[in-house]
Amino acid sequence: MVKKHHKNKHVPILKKERVVLWSVIAVLALSQLISGWFLVQLWNNERESSKNDLYTFINDTEKERYKYPVISIAENRVYIPEARVYLPLTEATRDLRYDYFQTGKTTRLSLSAQSFVGAQIQKDDHACDKTIVITQSRDYSEATYSEIGEIKPTKDGLRYVTAHNKGTCSIYLGTAQEELIESAKLINLY
Repeated sequence: MVKKHHKNKHVPILKKERVVLWSVIAVLALSQLISGWFLVQLWNNERESSKNDLYTFINDTEKERYKYPVISIAENRVYIPEARVYLPLTEATRDLRYDYFQTGKTTRLSLSAQSFVGAQIQKDDHACDKTIVITQSRDYSEATYSEIGEIKPTKDGLRYVTAHNKGTCSIYLGTAQEELIESAKLINLY
């Protein structure tokens, strides 16, 4: 048996077909580039959105931690029942929020304004919402606080009044922090 060799006949691609083929390849490559760009944009947006969601969650949690004081208009006082202290009713204390923290031997009272709680941004110090902190000892661990005075010791031994340094917090607008500090210096026991 004799094998027949068939010559591969090369069918020439016409110039018009070649242009069409390269045009299709170019369109496909361009669509891949555009799709890749959109995927990168979506990924960046999702990452930024996740970060914003985290900060919103943290700020909302901060808002839940703070309590509203009892305000007595007749007596012109703002009471914090857990610490058994009161402040004079002023524009600054009218919007007062507080966090009374007690665990084991540690007791701490943090005072803040409604406009400060949950308003922190990423560049702010994590403790900006604790404008005033009253502790049992002078060795309060936060380095961004300065002692502003003492009060008569409360039933839980709270005595030393410290204020957050203004320079590390963008949420301290106007004179709200200074007004709150002045009111905190007038804390009394009941």
